[in-house]
Amino acid sequence: MVKWDFNPDDYEENAFAPIPQGKHRVRIREVEEKISKSSGNDMLVLTLDVSGYASTLWFYLVFMPDNPKMTNQRIGEICESFGLDKPSPQAIIDAVGKVGAANVKHDLYEGKTTAKINYFLTRKQAEVLPAWVEPSRGTTEMPAAAPTNAALPFDLNSLPDVETPF
Repeated sequence: MVKWDFNPDDYEENAFAPIPQGKHRVRIREVEEKISKSSGNDMLVLTLDVSGYASTLWFYLVFMPDNPKMTNQRIGEICESFGLDKPSPQAIIDAVGKVGAANVKHDLYEGKTTAKINYFLTRKQAEVLPAWVEPSRGTTEMPAAAPTNAALPFDLNSLPDVETPF
C-alpha cells in the first residue's frame, strides 16, 4: 500500500486551451503501430508537438485496403510535409523528431472544443511560418505573437542565414 499525505496546496487545476486554429509547425514525438478499433485495419498513430505550445496533437493514419488511393495520398502528404524522400509507412515510423507543418481545426467532442489536424501543409506552404519554437511545458500560450500567413511584418531577405530543422 502506498503511503502518501496529499497536500491540496500543492495541487493546481490545469485548464488547457486547445491549440488555436490555423497553420502551425509540428514535430513528430512518437509513432505507434496499432489496429483501428472501428475498422480493424492497421494504422499509425502520430503524436505531435506543436511549435510554442505545451499541448499535444494526434493524427491517425488508417491503412484502408479498400481505398488504397486515399491511403497513398495521406502517406504522400505526411512525407512531403516532413521532408521524407521516399514515401512509405516505414519512412513515417522512422521520422520521429522531424518537423513539418499542419493546419489545425477545432471540433466539438463531448461538449468540449478540441483541436485536431485538418491536413498537413507542403514544405512550400510552410515556408511562411515562423521557425520552430520549443514547447513551453508550463503554458499553452505561444511565447510571442507570430504571423501565420504570407503577410509578414518584415522582409525575409533581411533575416540572418540559419539552418532550418527540415
